Amino acid sequence: MKKMIKMSLVAAVAVAGLTSTAAADVKVGGHLAYQLNNSDAKSAHDDKTKVSFNFKGAVNETISYAVSYAERATGGDSLNSGATGTGLSNAKFIVKTDKVTAIVGRQGLDTPWTDASDAIDSTDVGNGVVALMPVGPVTLAAAHVFSHNAGSKLGITGDADINIVAAIGAAGPVNYQLWMADIEDVASSMTAIVGAKAGGADVELRHVATDLDANSNSYGLTALSASVKAGAATVDAGYAMGAEDGIVASLNKSGNAANDVSFGSWMFGVPADGSLMSVGATMPMGDMFKANLNYAIQDGATNTDTEIKAQLSVNVAKNASLYGRVAVVDGDSYADAVTYTRVYMAYKF
Repeated sequence: MKKMIKMSLVAAVAVAGLTSTAAADVKVGGHLAYQLNNSDAKSAHDDKTKVSFNFKGAVNETISYAVSYAERATGGDSLNSGATGTGLSNAKFIVKTDKVTAIVGRQGLDTPWTDASDAIDSTDVGNGVVALMPVGPVTLAAAHVFSHNAGSKLGITGDADINIVAAIGAAGPVNYQLWMADIEDVASSMTAIVGAKAGGADVELRHVATDLDANSNSYGLTALSASVKAGAATVDAGYAMGAEDGIVASLNKSGNAANDVSFGSWMFGVPADGSLMSVGATMPMGDMFKANLNYAIQDGATNTDTEIKAQLSVNVAKNASLYGRVAVVDGDSYADAVTYTRVYMAYKF
């Protein structure tokens, strides 16, 4: 009996050692975010809360893994009025060799049309395979996604496969990207991006063109943005034009995706057969505060509207972000000026 007890103790110690070693190789992180929005256009406020946990580790020198899990809740004045969404946003293996990196499994869709990571809103996730291969100064990418949650954002009825190819590179101060996407029996879309950095200036030109299988309309946008350092301040400006038939909310307005062009505006986007112009400035106020002021004009086919937005960000900690925002919109689309407010806080751990 004593021998059996001794053997059990030895086994327990061995298992504990293996478990602690495995746990030590896993990197754990996550974030917590809260956002409260309000406006005088509606009687109730709305709030969002999101918490996520991320786990990363190595299987061997070639293969690693990543798992992300998120819980998201939205609500109004009543605590029990919100909808809760629970999801496994990443469960993937990363296979890295000298020439090719392959990402296999459930993963965020990191493209110009989709949003792979968002601190407070839902993210675009799909099951599939992504391959990355550097060729000199250019990285070639290809992806096949056969199931995803981006249907409503991409204008897809059902679960159409998505095929994507891309080339991403740089030459001196100039960087460039070319993306092509084909959504089975729905649409094809192209995004071309050219950017340059010199001194304190940063310029980007973006062009998006989309063809729907259902019609021969012209969808897309062209956007030019620039920012420049002026002493301690940063001044930025942007101008975008929407195609005659719009930008297709499907492929060009998916939450916080890059093709959802809004520049420094909060409430505006690029209208069909119209334009969006934005100019703003950001100024640090000591080590703790940063102020931003932005003015935007949305000039549509029939209506012209304006927005003035002010935001104060507070540096409370290295891994935390906190800001308060207010915007006033007015113009042909509004009977009276409408004021929107937001308080946002997030913490990474």
